[in-house]
Amino acid sequence: MSGYSSNGTNLSSIFTTKSNTSTNDYSVCNSDQGKWSVSSDSTGQYLVASDGSSTSSGYIYTSDNYGSTWTKQTNSGARKWISLTSNSTGEYLAAGLYNGKVYTSSDYGVNWTQRTNSLTGNWSGLASDSTGAKLVGCVQNAFIYTSTDYGENWTSHTSVPTAYWTSVASDSTGQRLAACYYSGFIYISSNSGSSWSIRNSSPLNTSKNFYSITMSSNGEYLAACVNGGYIYISSDYGSSWTQTASSLSWESIKMNSAGDKLAACVYGGYIYTSVNYGDTWTARTTDNANWVRITSDSSGSRIVASVFDGSIYVNSMPETNISISSVDLSLTYKPVTTTITQMNSTGVGSQTWRSVASDSTGQYLAAVISGGYIYTSSDYGVNWTSQTASGSRSWISIASDSTGEYLAAAVSGGYIYTSTDSGSSWTQRASSLNWKCIASDSTGKYLAAGASFDYIYTSSDNGQNWTERTSSSAAVWNGITSDSTGKYLVSCANNLIYRSTDYGVNWSQVIYSASLSFSCITSDNTGQYVTVCVSTGYVYMSSDYGANFVEHPEFGQQQWTSVKYDSTGRYLVGTSTADIYTSGASKTNYKYTNSNGSLIDLSKLYS
Repeated sequence: MSGYSSNGTNLSSIFTTKSNTSTNDYSVCNSDQGKWSVSSDSTGQYLVASDGSSTSSGYIYTSDNYGSTWTKQTNSGARKWISLTSNSTGEYLAAGLYNGKVYTSSDYGVNWTQRTNSLTGNWSGLASDSTGAKLVGCVQNAFIYTSTDYGENWTSHTSVPTAYWTSVASDSTGQRLAACYYSGFIYISSNSGSSWSIRNSSPLNTSKNFYSITMSSNGEYLAACVNGGYIYISSDYGSSWTQTASSLSWESIKMNSAGDKLAACVYGGYIYTSVNYGDTWTARTTDNANWVRITSDSSGSRIVASVFDGSIYVNSMPETNISISSVDLSLTYKPVTTTITQMNSTGVGSQTWRSVASDSTGQYLAAVISGGYIYTSSDYGVNWTSQTASGSRSWISIASDSTGEYLAAAVSGGYIYTSTDSGSSWTQRASSLNWKCIASDSTGKYLAAGASFDYIYTSSDNGQNWTERTSSSAAVWNGITSDSTGKYLVSCANNLIYRSTDYGVNWSQVIYSASLSFSCITSDNTGQYVTVCVSTGYVYMSSDYGANFVEHPEFGQQQWTSVKYDSTGRYLVGTSTADIYTSGASKTNYKYTNSNGSLIDLSKLYS
């Protein structure tokens, strides 16, 4: 059994109590309703909290500035809120009542709709995929329920027992789900809730008082906490489990998107964190408190926690103080020596591949050919389907949402095309231009694209309408990258780097250099970590959302052709005309095209 250690750090040095700063903002201190429920978008900017319990009614509160100030959302009504969840952008929210129904919001919590088709019961747990369309919830002394239409309709899953369900978790696609119940066991689903499997092998062979469960964005890593017991972790999609931490009154647990960083809280105790997938834990404060809920952004660096009948606390780690080294990004960027597998898969061969996109798990892939069709795979690249409905065109770039359902592809000397059914059908969008690059947020709603000798264009409605952003300057835009929300964008041209912090509405020049020709760019899910490469030259890195870049000559001068972060910004893969380079170590899957025109599988780089 792994233990924990106390570092003696005072609470005030890590967390900031969020209080009222104007007449329009509500002090979230000194709640008299009971358990605050809290949830966060992927960046930590958009937060939502509910002030309610099984015995008292309260309102829902939201913050759009990382918890600095909060707004009381009176349209939510004073109700007995007991559960909350947010999609990756913070735009789509769902909240559950005690002895009531589910309510949803599609405008960051301003307005709420009662979902009359949801069961009337004690909705003790809710979780969302990255888009907000797929929800999973649990009801005490009832079953598990799922929705695929933003909460409008619900399906009951009666294959699980009627139990005192306490918590549910979802991966970013809504395919892999987990649930736990008090005085019971953990259940796992790998098909969006259609079927469920109990996990009752040692050390879970006896019933336990499970309070909370969480999983990574791809569902590979899970953690669950027991009130009056231990924390249990899994690294194989919930197949096997390991006991960790100490026996305490664990109330809530949260994992970042990669699964390596976790935070958990104890009622009448401390907040604990882990940076090694839950193997060991560190007490983060010497102050006892009745902690009841905890959540974090996708990176695990911004933590929000609440106290029973008390306050909400947000960790006060400033963005400007987070450096590349603080997230363990190795600067030993060197050619790969591991054997790479060429994707000589069914339905795909040697082609002039121009771009490849992946969902958050690596299962759903899409790739484009110059002078050919779009190809898709739903089994991690083993088999490929030629999507002839896309038409044979001079495809140049493709982007995917986190589920692989919403795709956007650009044609050089043509249009932009979008798909809402994983590539089966396509709709022509935008104007005919010499498109060069395209990027998507995690939902497919916010898109950005760059053209040759033209401007950057953005869409906020899944590609239906596009706006020319003249503040971006006319250039040959070689690459563009987006955070998971679509708010933070960075684009590179032959000798320019521009960035936007407002969904592409306004752009500012970051770098101009007549001697540099930037070829490719990438960012992590939060948009904080950005890497851009020179077509023949060095790598440049930013840890402040693209505001400043630092040259890294230790990587060597290469003819860089593509670069890609994993979701956390800790691990990096780059390709040159001669080699594949990696930095860091991860189990993340990557798919790229190599110089001889074949798809290659990089999933074995980090095994």
